[in-house]
Amino acid sequence: MKIDLKEAMEMFQKMQAEFEKLKKESETKIFEGQSGAGMVIAKVNGNLEVVSLSISEQALSLGDKSLLEDLIIGAINQAIERAKEESSSLFQKFIGPFASSTGFNFNI
Repeated sequence: MKIDLKEAMEMFQKMQAEFEKLKKESETKIFEGQSGAGMVIAKVNGNLEVVSLSISEQALSLGDKSLLEDLIIGAINQAIERAKEESSSLFQKFIGPFASSTGFNFNI
């Protein structure tokens, strides 16, 4: 199999530009996680940074510090998981056309 270096470089540059575009789109998205039937709501961005945390009056009035900590952790983890799922899905969409055109198999 002969590889055309110019063609390979053009494909790489196209992949790099598309990847940067998808990365920027992902970074601006906000992902939400909830726990305790919505008593705690956490939001993270595509960089997995917590950008918002909302705790209801009901959750505060429970008076159980340990439970509240668990609810906060649960909401944050759910938001992070959603962001990771979206990132994985975007990567699969990104790599799919290149994998089929090159014959490489990218199972992630």
